[in-house]
Amino acid sequence: MINLAGELTCKRLLCNDNGILVQSDNPKYKKVQIFEEIESLLWGVVIAKACEVY
Repeated sequence: MINLAGELTCKRLLCNDNGILVQSDNPKYKKVQIFEEIESLLWGVVIAKACEVY
């Protein structure tokens, strides 16, 4: 769970040589790169899901 620019969302956190990205499990959504200028806060970790949501 991440609060990204004031919006709470559930994304995968990816760290690589290009920086930090967040990615949805839903392929309809693009990856979002996190920059210092974007207010973001990691809220927690999802450890399970009850069902498919898309």
